[in-house]
Amino acid sequence: MAQPSPAGGGPSAGFDSASGMPPSPTTLAALSGAWPAAWADPGRRYPAGREARHVLDTARAAVARAWGADPGTVLFAPDRATAVWWALTGHRGTAPRLVVGATSAADVLRTADVLAGWGAPTTVVPVDPDGRLVEADLVAALAAAGPATVVVEQANLEIGTVADLARIRALSAGHTLVVDQQAVAGREPLRPEWDVAFADARMWGGPPGVTVVAVRDPARFAPAAAPTDGHCGVEATYPPVPLIAAAGLALENPDPGWAALAEVSAHLRATVCARITDCAVVGDPGLGYLTMFTLLYVAADELVDALGRRGWAVASGASCTSDTRRPHHVLVAVGAATHGSLRVSLAPGATRADADRFCDDLVAVVAAGRAAAGAGDL
Repeated sequence: MAQPSPAGGGPSAGFDSASGMPPSPTTLAALSGAWPAAWADPGRRYPAGREARHVLDTARAAVARAWGADPGTVLFAPDRATAVWWALTGHRGTAPRLVVGATSAADVLRTADVLAGWGAPTTVVPVDPDGRLVEADLVAALAAAGPATVVVEQANLEIGTVADLARIRALSAGHTLVVDQQAVAGREPLRPEWDVAFADARMWGGPPGVTVVAVRDPARFAPAAAPTDGHCGVEATYPPVPLIAAAGLALENPDPGWAALAEVSAHLRATVCARITDCAVVGDPGLGYLTMFTLLYVAADELVDALGRRGWAVASGASCTSDTRRPHHVLVAVGAATHGSLRVSLAPGATRADADRFCDDLVAVVAAGRAAAGAGDL
């Protein structure tokens, strides 16, 4: 949503919604009501504990409806790192091998590295230039002996490419399919082809401290984590019920503005590519709100900083850039340039006029950057 520019005079913009959303009004209202109503230990039998249990159960049911799951199979992790760990280790006993897409999120790849170090055979499946798994390589990886845990994304949060989960499900029949739904939860319809799925509540305007993990068959799900007295022996013994309640209520009341962003994104892509030379759109952006550009002869960090001074919140893309082992791994995987990457992810309320103002500023920033580098103008 457009906000006053810190530089004054233009919209700031929520042009980095892929990094998360601010708490929605529903979230703030839910938190205000849930703290006094659900502060107690939901495992206690006295009235305050029973009230907390009721709030927790109601939230779990709301989240389950969104995922098309049974409430008993929905878990709440304290953060995304924990959710990834649960998801990738949950079937380790029955599916010890890992098969992971090359454009998976950095935290997924890091966790796969750890498990490989512990002796779990891991195969990283390459992608085509649009960011989709190469089917022949996926089939070859699954042909090895024994069941596997296959980890994919419903959509990539860096380049916006949407996976054909029905096809992947068919190819991976007999194996465990783990789906990262971070890019779509609370924003676009969730696909049902998964055995384990997860997403962070911040993506739909929920509070930090809650990441959903949905499991089809909890009887087969045993993450490599210390057992607790919480739900399914995995969840925190004393879960943050007010945060979970706010996350559930926010998910039940999504912002309707996400649907309108596809047209704005298409206009933004066309305008930027028409006005700036040596500019490309990476992948096949099927997400309605996200575009990854590469702009030659200008550094990504310089782009982000210069646009920030003009009041625009954007990202350089490839969220793992601080991980020197995998610099811009998504862009590398699809064979794109990594030097001048710019991820623009719109938030509800963004308009064509906002896109035009952003493009005006981007043109100026790129021109200045190229001139300073001696690379000419646009």
